[in-house]
Amino acid sequence: MANFWVMKTIREWWEGDFRNHRIIGIDEEGIDDNYLTLTNNDINAVIDAGICNEERDRFFRNFCKYMEIGDYVIIGSSKAVQFNVVGIARVKSDYYFDINIEPRHCRDVEFLKILEYPGKPVARLKRTTRLEYISEQDFIETLTLLI
Repeated sequence: MANFWVMKTIREWWEGDFRNHRIIGIDEEGIDDNYLTLTNNDINAVIDAGICNEERDRFFRNFCKYMEIGDYVIIGSSKAVQFNVVGIARVKSDYYFDINIEPRHCRDVEFLKILEYPGKPVARLKRTTRLEYISEQDFIETLTLLI
């Protein structure tokens, strides 16, 4: 059964690598290798050094470990307390790390819907941070607003 996610990204990623390479991704300075190869000690060292915090590590765990092929993602791009939907995607690959693109932590996707920037504002998602799990009901209600 598919899971449902909401992801906030920056305009440059949306208009660049996301759309051009049909990917979604996240990135963080200090997490400079395949996240799945990092040990708990590696992750704790990055957190303890102040390079990454526990909230950002949660985004990586969700994206790299818990998101699955077949999941759906609502993608938004906007300022801190806004959320403008710019795309709807279905995840087509496992997580991978690619040093040659930005963001470097990626998943291939099939875009089901692409809206031109700045997209359509959705008030119910305005508090979204980078990546969050949402219920099927929240996903359906957001899709209904886009119709």
